Amino acid sequence: MPQPKPTGTITKRAPQRKPTLESDVYVSRKSNFKALCKRCETLLKTQKVSHVMVHGLGAAVTKAVSIALAVKDSMPGIELHVTTSTVNLIDDVINEDDENADDQVNERKNSAIHIRITRTTKVEGALP
Repeated sequence: MPQPKPTGTITKRAPQRKPTLESDVYVSRKSNFKALCKRCETLLKTQKVSHVMVHGLGAAVTKAVSIALAVKDSMPGIELHVTTSTVNLIDDVINEDDENADDQVNERKNSAIHIRITRTTKVEGALP
């Protein structure tokens, strides 16, 4: 049975995520598409990392997929490994009408995608 709609101001908390590595690229709806594509390509061309992880949450899932496909089209010898998941998100509901009422915490779920972009061949012109 669905919960009643909360009354008050809803504040969305930032989603929890694992510590960021150099090879992680997080995509949001406001991210610049060309800049993220270039960042992925630069990381793959250097010998520091053998793979790049592209992460997208909610509305950014389609943009994350588009970025991974654009990188695959622009560079030869690229493999994509896709994983989907569900992320629990927490919202704080602050009651403004009743000062004696306790603030509520709502939990909701959102879809996420994690795309591992791997080099299968040595990239020509790669930096040492």
